[in-house]
Amino acid sequence: MEFWEQITKASLLGTARHTIAELPLPAAIKQSLGEWESTDKEENFLKIAALVMNYANAGKEFPQIQASLPKPSEPETLALCSREATEVLRRIIYDKQDDLLELFLQELARNNQRISEELIPELLETGKEHPELKPVLLKVIGKRGEWLADLNPDWAYLSSIFTEDAWHTGKLEERKEVLEKIRRQDPAKAREWIQEVWKTENANTKAALLQVFVNNLSMADEPMLEEMLTDKSQKVREVASKLLYQLAGSRLISRVWEETKSWVVLKKSGSLLSKKTRLELHIPKPLPDILIHSGIEPNRDKFLKEFTSRNPIQKWAVNGCTETEIWIYQVMSVIPPSWWPEQLKIDTATFVGFLLNNDYSKFLPALFGASLLHKDIPFANVLLKVFADISKLFKPAKADAEVVGLKYELINILPDKQTYLEDLLNLLDNDNYLFYSYLQIFDYEWPMPVAIKALKKIAEKCSSNQYYYYYYDARQVQKLSHYLPVQVLREWPSLEPSGEIGKARWQQATALLLNSLDLKKRVNDVFS
Repeated sequence: MEFWEQITKASLLGTARHTIAELPLPAAIKQSLGEWESTDKEENFLKIAALVMNYANAGKEFPQIQASLPKPSEPETLALCSREATEVLRRIIYDKQDDLLELFLQELARNNQRISEELIPELLETGKEHPELKPVLLKVIGKRGEWLADLNPDWAYLSSIFTEDAWHTGKLEERKEVLEKIRRQDPAKAREWIQEVWKTENANTKAALLQVFVNNLSMADEPMLEEMLTDKSQKVREVASKLLYQLAGSRLISRVWEETKSWVVLKKSGSLLSKKTRLELHIPKPLPDILIHSGIEPNRDKFLKEFTSRNPIQKWAVNGCTETEIWIYQVMSVIPPSWWPEQLKIDTATFVGFLLNNDYSKFLPALFGASLLHKDIPFANVLLKVFADISKLFKPAKADAEVVGLKYELINILPDKQTYLEDLLNLLDNDNYLFYSYLQIFDYEWPMPVAIKALKKIAEKCSSNQYYYYYYDARQVQKLSHYLPVQVLREWPSLEPSGEIGKARWQQATALLLNSLDLKKRVNDVFS
């Protein structure tokens, strides 16, 4: 259009060098221009440009989008949560209170309610970073949330629409993610999928996909994994054997056990009146082929070289082993530990006692690992009962933090952990870092006496000369909100230290915790 060309030219050259000529505009528009005319050329130019732009766009038709609209959402079947609950949820999201978010969603699901529609997109985004929320999210997003998840690929983790396209055509990480999803939902189908493509995959892909089977691992997987022990790739064979060693009933463990159960024997010595019993190792040389094929490394130097990334306690232990002791160390790491005392016809405490009073204490880290691998609770309980003695034996490893870690890893497999909760609180006296590292093991709301004791220990430290801000960082202390009952708020004034310095430190250390507990109370109130 001629008038638009003149305006563009004036904007480029300036109003002093170019005057806009008579424009071919309707009379009504020209009249408006006359009414607005000013002595300021720049002001006139801007008015003309604004008027012309609107004139040029008037009556334009928008382009027609040639696309089918998505199918509407199904009607909701859950009641909408209250306005008060929505405001609490909004605050939880704003404050990034992940623990409280899970609590809120669980309460919502328990009351058969759904979240308000305007918060659905934000929660679906949050769920991407927190896969543990998926089960409860599905219960509270309602039909509208399911509908939105189906429409957005970014929310496919929650989507009810699921195709096999990503499995067949996606990149390795995408295929692993799809296989893991199926593995959690339908373990048998995951086996079918991997067996269908097994012959066409390269060794690295096979090993990566096979690692997914650690989820829902069971004896139903054993025939497939046994077959994979014959794969050409050593990497694949190693992954398959590691999975099979987690199955106490696997043929692989049976073969290793039958070959090695006679290696550990009880030897009696002394006179008739003062007989002594001790453990002895009778290990044949060379290492039998059946054990080499089962993944036991015969070469001590090679084993130690590949052991560099392991726990420092284990490194200390294996460095003190001879070549044949390295063999039995590997075997003890994978055999269910309770089998040894059963084979020797002694109780577990006696067996562990022999190791504590013998040169064979170097094998204890292997038995720790095997207890965790097979979740051998009776054996773990015995190790925990004598842990003070065991930790003394591990002193040469110079790895005090890792020794504490071994203890809490064992506690973690116990069905009843509450016995050791007081033990955890004692870490507050010496090393807060370890206390917060193993806090999640005791993942339940603590009894009031324990909760008050934990807060009193923090208050005492705030008043002491040994206070270190790093150990009482407010973000660390805030983690306690997940474990403390809201009833501690009633006791809060009495917990505050008396001195000015201690009071200031306490307020600084517990500010975020107090905010979280207040929000947790509001969650309880809106659902009470």
